Amino acid sequence: MPTDQYPNDEIDLIELLQSLWDGKWLIGGVSAAALSIGGAYVALTPDSFDGRLELRPISINSQSAYLELNELDYFNISPDLLLNTFADVLLEGQVFIEQMDTLSVLNRSNYDSEAEYRDALSQKSFEEIKISQSLPPENVTIDPEEGQLTTPWVIEISGDHIETTTTLLTNALTRAEEITRSRLIENFEVLAANTERSQAYTIEDTETEIENAFEDYTTQLSDRLEFLQEQAQIARALNVARNTLEVNSFTQGTSILANVNAETPFYMRGYEAIEKEIDLLQSRTSADAFIPNLRELQTRIRSTQQDRTLERAVAAIEASPIHEPERFTAARYDIASLDVEYHKKTPLILALSMILGVFVGAVSVLIRGALRSRTTQN
Repeated sequence: MPTDQYPNDEIDLIELLQSLWDGKWLIGGVSAAALSIGGAYVALTPDSFDGRLELRPISINSQSAYLELNELDYFNISPDLLLNTFADVLLEGQVFIEQMDTLSVLNRSNYDSEAEYRDALSQKSFEEIKISQSLPPENVTIDPEEGQLTTPWVIEISGDHIETTTTLLTNALTRAEEITRSRLIENFEVLAANTERSQAYTIEDTETEIENAFEDYTTQLSDRLEFLQEQAQIARALNVARNTLEVNSFTQGTSILANVNAETPFYMRGYEAIEKEIDLLQSRTSADAFIPNLRELQTRIRSTQQDRTLERAVAAIEASPIHEPERFTAARYDIASLDVEYHKKTPLILALSMILGVFVGAVSVLIRGALRSRTTQN
């Protein structure tokens, strides 16, 4: 009995394979139909995805274009400054909203007012585009072109059409670089204006100090002459020709010390000495040597006037990429390296459609064969 069972099983397997082969056109037709349904699903449903793009500081070679400017230590341009300014522009979101409007991502006719339309663009931009620098420590790497630890900024963007999203991102980044360059120029111009104003104030204030010093000198000289002339008249009236100031002298060891009585009237010095001083004061041809700190004040004005830092900075920034849009770059990125992850797994959907079609077709063939076999037996 067991020996008869195996041949029967072998015959049944051959019949099964024969049935499947005879129904190959049905299996193929069902498989093609299932694959068509899967393909239609793939074609008709949105091809949504998430994209990720890294923004890194410019390379050392690019940074060397700012070497002349940075050596002045007046308006320093560093890779971090460029990247962070660039990121600030992106974080504001306006560049993305402008591009969404240009590419007609939303249908303007669906909104009752311009304000409502703009709000919808802003909301879509907020929902689909994220910009951050908060990366886990394992993502902080040593950039071979920088030789230092760098934490890139990251743009995460969602969309339904890769071509539209890529165009939007490309145009937004280009526009953001233009705005970054403009802001750097504006910042430099503000700094230059502040420097010029500060220098002008320094010169103006110092010149005022000098004028006040001359006026003070003239007043003090006039007061001194009035005093001396009065003392000279008193000395002549008293016939005090020479110094008769009381001087007490005493010795201490080998030294002779003099003690002048400070309460003795000035005219006691004698009209000869007083009038001589008057003559000397009146014969001065220039007051410059007798005004305290005059030379320091004049040096301050000269140093300010001769300071060429701003002039050199203007020349250096005009020779830098900031004034040449075709050379300027705020960050390193490559749109072609956009890391895209599709929500809809097209190859998997098509493969499953094919497998399901083959399975349904095979089951259909087997059921049809079983029904025919039963009909024949009856």
